Amino acid sequence: MLIYAQANRSVYTNVSVLLLRWEDDLTVEPDLTALQKVFRERFNYRTESWSIPSCPNPLSKLTMQIGQLIEHARPDHLLIVYYAGYGFVGSDHNLYWAWYDEPGSASWLMLI
Repeated sequence: MLIYAQANRSVYTNVSVLLLRWEDDLTVEPDLTALQKVFRERFNYRTESWSIPSCPNPLSKLTMQIGQLIEHARPDHLLIVYYAGYGFVGSDHNLYWAWYDEPGSASWLMLI
């Protein structure tokens, strides 16, 4: 029994979850709410939802938000970042997160 308990014990003492979506993309809100409920109620994880602003430079604001989460990171602290939205790999082979407001109009940010 002791060997089984030690083998199934998590190496993490804390888990934090950051759930991301574009601020104007309300279509993903029900899914994010359901996922947040699972993380909180079933796994007892600390969760936070944050909306990526649809502004000229959203990457700087997102970097600050993720930086706040990482600031308290330790080797035994698992950080989960979940992005609800669209993405694509550009011709430059970089990953982009995107949200399309209307035909011909898009908000996006590049992830490095």
